[in-house]
Amino acid sequence: MLPEAVRRFCEVPTFGTADYNLWLTQNDFLSFLREQAQDEEAILYAGAPHTFIHGVLVPADALEPLDIDDLLNWNDCAPFGSWSVAYTFPHSGLPSKVSITPPLDHTSSKTLDKGEQLVFYRQFDGRNEDQCYFEIETKLAHIHNLHYVPERKAFCRFNEEGDIEDIIRIVCLSNHSRDVGTVVTIRREVLDLHLALTNAALVQVFDSTRCDPYNFGGWNGHSEEVVKATERG
Repeated sequence: MLPEAVRRFCEVPTFGTADYNLWLTQNDFLSFLREQAQDEEAILYAGAPHTFIHGVLVPADALEPLDIDDLLNWNDCAPFGSWSVAYTFPHSGLPSKVSITPPLDHTSSKTLDKGEQLVFYRQFDGRNEDQCYFEIETKLAHIHNLHYVPERKAFCRFNEEGDIEDIIRIVCLSNHSRDVGTVVTIRREVLDLHLALTNAALVQVFDSTRCDPYNFGGWNGHSEEVVKATERG
């Protein structure tokens, strides 16, 4: 299962061992990125130690041709952004301006700036329980008749047999009885249908930084290496 794989990435082998050196290569993470494209679920968000994945909806025509260099520039592209009001102060004779800005307005990638955020992390201290919670983009939820069921921690609907089925799951990860992160997944067949209806693709940005914080003295000036894979899921 995808959430269990992400949880395993949180486990740091003993420093200096062969397992630790293998863990640093991140071969398991790269294999995971390739293989999860064939899973019955897709990751919309994964946030845990050493793992960050965020999937956004991007119009298909914005990916033709595919600008890999532009996508690699992504910066502010996380489910913590939201719709907001922007105010521009008057300057050079121009009047002030008030506008509504979408969540993916300044991702540092022109491609991702055209996308839609599907998962929103929100926080409200006025809630008695779950003051931190996730919302799903309204269009996605309404088109596929999804409703949040708290006891299942999932956005659900009835299947053809009249049973409740989990379509978008919110899975809390724990390691040694300690909460370490969250994974949000969506059923592949629902995602594929949504992509077909919207003529879009799911683009996943990701980051995985691996080190032992107690035995890490910096990057020692190593140069950056960029590896581009041609596979497209």
